[in-house]
Amino acid sequence: MTQPASVPDVVVRARRTLPVVWVIPLVALAVASYMWYRAVQERGPEITISFETAAGLEPGKTKLRLKDLAVGVVSTIELADDLSGVTVTARMERGSERFLLDSTRFWVVRPRLGLGGISGLDTVISGAYIEVDPGRSGAHAHRFAGLEAPPLSPVDAPGLRLLLLADGKGSVDVGSYVYHRQIEVGRVERFRWVEGQQGVAFDVYIEAPYANLVRANTRFWNASGVHVSLGADGIEVQTQGLDALLGGGIAFGQPEGEDPGPEAPSGSTFALYADQATAQEVHGERHDYIVFFRESVRGLAQGAPVEFQGIKVGTVKHVTVEFDPATMEARIPVRIEIEPARIGVLGDEKRTADERQALLEGMIARGLRARLQSGNLLTGSLFVEFVFDPTTEVQLTGGAPDGVPEIPTIRSQKETLGDTLARLPDLVSDLSRSAQGLADILASPELPATLAAFSSTAEDLSRLLDSLQDDVPAAVADVRGTLDEANALLAEARGTLDTLRTGLDGLLGQGGDAATQLQRTLADVSKAVGAIGRLADYLERHPEALLSGKD
Repeated sequence: MTQPASVPDVVVRARRTLPVVWVIPLVALAVASYMWYRAVQERGPEITISFETAAGLEPGKTKLRLKDLAVGVVSTIELADDLSGVTVTARMERGSERFLLDSTRFWVVRPRLGLGGISGLDTVISGAYIEVDPGRSGAHAHRFAGLEAPPLSPVDAPGLRLLLLADGKGSVDVGSYVYHRQIEVGRVERFRWVEGQQGVAFDVYIEAPYANLVRANTRFWNASGVHVSLGADGIEVQTQGLDALLGGGIAFGQPEGEDPGPEAPSGSTFALYADQATAQEVHGERHDYIVFFRESVRGLAQGAPVEFQGIKVGTVKHVTVEFDPATMEARIPVRIEIEPARIGVLGDEKRTADERQALLEGMIARGLRARLQSGNLLTGSLFVEFVFDPTTEVQLTGGAPDGVPEIPTIRSQKETLGDTLARLPDLVSDLSRSAQGLADILASPELPATLAAFSSTAEDLSRLLDSLQDDVPAAVADVRGTLDEANALLAEARGTLDTLRTGLDGLLGQGGDAATQLQRTLADVSKAVGAIGRLADYLERHPEALLSGKD
């Protein structure tokens, strides 16, 4: 058997190079990594915006636009934790960090019908989108509260931005116009409830050309609807126009006779009054007083006027009722506030508020009283009227709170009339008896003869007066001469009596029949002199008695 040829040894060596098949995945991985890196570098920040609803918004489709240029897209929409709204997460484009400040505003653009007309009609085809109003100041932010309605002016728009405070909203709404002399000069941008001041705050924008019209002493009032007033000149109707009638509005102006003051800076705060009449009134320092009534105050409400001689000097602030268990009586304390600036003083227009207050207290000391007065017979409304009645006694209850002066009160005319009406049945009864007596007299058979005798006497008197018309002046002259002589005679008689009294004092003191007889004689003479004096007085008052005799 032959031997096989020698077989060479096999040497196995490991290859250290990457197979060609792995080149393609590695290249794809490198490209993907590069694209991912570029995407991370180029993408913008992620922000969240809260809205009340997600109407019209779709993840991955709804765009964020700035000046009609897409600057982001909505990525997710989720419900808020407290279910009060939705939270929209959006991915912004690179470079958007510069305008993502805390003053940036976002709102959804969709078809809207408002006071300014119809807006957002282009979204009917393209769909809703989120409009971005870039901020100009503030710190960088990534969480925002979206607006439910588009703002009426850009943040950097030239003009004047004011804050108006009112007790209630009324008919004023977002988009309502602001008027000056019936010209549209601005808009109401939004309103909100003010917790600390228990009222409503309105953010108002005044356009730049009219910003200088708002001064430090400018008054704003609600100009919504139609204001109708009845005065001495008839019925007066005031309205700012159809827009204010339908959508509400605010007007402003300057009170007559007051210094307008400097121009108001942006951010100023003003009060919003209920109407023009209230805004034009004098508004100064107010002082509280209290009055107590024991009669019914039905129809007296908070805000009712306090008047003096038809001039409003204050308002009713609060009406309540108190019961005293000790006396088992009820009383009604009414707190009123008086504006001393409304009470002018002749020749002294520069009185301070304290001096006016002291003047008012002096008026109370001189007889100023408060009473209820009817303001409207149809509605039954009442108001408090100040009158001067120093004849009434000052009756103070002493139940006023500390530091609040009390003004004494008197009964109202309505209450007095009620007492008169209560006595009306007795008055009617007396009148009925008088009428019955008059009827009995008229029915008497002696009445014709009495009337005939009275007529005859009147005719005789008329003839006598006609006959004496020419003789009366001469007769009066004779009477005056006679009276002068009678006065001289009386003077002589008085002198004689004085002489007799002086000469006979001793005789009267001795007594006896002669003295008694003389005393009686003097008494008779004194009576005669008195009778002559009375006759002279009567003739001086009735000289015609010498001709016609005593009546």
